[in-house]
Amino acid sequence: MQLEGIYKRTSVYQHIDYNNPKYLFTLLGDKIDSFIDSKDFSLLDVGGASGAFCYYISKRFPQSSTTCLEYDEELCEIGKNQVPCNFICGDAENMTAIKDNTYDIVTMIGVLSIFDDFKKSISECLRVVRRGG
Repeated sequence: MQLEGIYKRTSVYQHIDYNNPKYLFTLLGDKIDSFIDSKDFSLLDVGGASGAFCYYISKRFPQSSTTCLEYDEELCEIGKNQVPCNFICGDAENMTAIKDNTYDIVTMIGVLSIFDDFKKSISECLRVVRRGG
């Protein structure tokens, strides 16, 4: 039973308006558009919550393949019901479910600041992105 007045961290991401993207998403989409020759690319959004950025990318670039890596299982479940992308419930510091050099683009929007030591998560991002990504 969900008690009213109790704050849950996931509450912020449960009622996302996927059709009205954040301005930052449009800026990142423009950046991607400017440096990716093919619109057929793969993107991993690390710490993607319920998948709002993946949703935006999948709509703007329909030939792309998007994956959202999120630590919180509840947010993964919310996203799986809303967003046409792959969800991996996992840890940004230990992405063992992902092979080396898998993605053309790896994003980490608003997540890096949560880590006391960001080296592990950045190293994992660099491991899973393709050369030149």
